[in-house]
Amino acid sequence: MGLEVVSNLLDELSSLAQQAARAAGCELVDLQYVKDGRSWFLRLFVERVDGTSPTIEECARVSDHAEGLLDVRDPLPHPYRLEVSSPGLERVLKKKEDFIRFSGRSIRLQSLHGIPVADDAVKQRNFKGVLEGVEGEDVILRVREMRLAIPLTEIGRANLELEL
Repeated sequence: MGLEVVSNLLDELSSLAQQAARAAGCELVDLQYVKDGRSWFLRLFVERVDGTSPTIEECARVSDHAEGLLDVRDPLPHPYRLEVSSPGLERVLKKKEDFIRFSGRSIRLQSLHGIPVADDAVKQRNFKGVLEGVEGEDVILRVREMRLAIPLTEIGRANLELEL
């Protein structure tokens, strides 16, 4: 599959998953369509509208709605397993609102390109620090004594860090 085809498929899956989550009173946090061994998996990660973890019954309702929509639209080229769950303790952060909501928490962040972290022009892609929030279109991250402003458009992946 070409990049455009994959992008279109993920957009369609995301749209269907968002509809299914809303119909069950939840919000879609993340979607993964991956091959694991010989099997394909469509994984939907949802939470309640108030940001709390869904119950098993709520996940089952999302799954039922998603199955119905997927059966009608039939966008996937091969058999798959549908899994619906909570995003978990190391929840992914994707939207600007996520970075605002989880301000003060420890996160791991991977940038798409290197970000300069010191005067000597050293660039880094992987960071672990405390999320200070959002300023304009930049995520503010405190890494040790450094305060970094990372453009939202430069974030490849960000997750909450499990705090023990």
